[in-house]
Amino acid sequence: MNLALVQLADLLSEMNSIGEKISEITQRPATIGHTGEYIAAEIFDIELEESANAKGIDGHFRSGTLAGRTVNVKWYSKLEYMLDINPGALPDYFLVMTGPKGQAVSSRGGIRPWLINYVFFCSMQLSL
Repeated sequence: MNLALVQLADLLSEMNSIGEKISEITQRPATIGHTGEYIAAEIFDIELEESANAKGIDGHFRSGTLAGRTVNVKWYSKLEYMLDINPGALPDYFLVMTGPKGQAVSSRGGIRPWLINYVFFCSMQLSL
């Protein structure tokens, strides 16, 4: 059997074990999105929605001047100046965490570590 494939299988097994431990903490699957929501909720006092598939929002602020306002949390592994939104279900705010600035080059040979280098807070309130 190909040695690289065997090494990859071992690494995937390790990654799955770590994912199980992350899921025990967050009570959600160990994805960057769910983990980001958990981190944001702990730091910014956000009550996450019971269901992880609530349309357009991830939760509500529990305290402070934003208490009761809705928020959608995003965690991107690179800062690429894009924001995934659902125009039909906008929250009051977006809380966006990103890793380092992305390079406009091929992803070949690159990595996307789970890092938070930047945090952006955007209001979605429109005044007409």
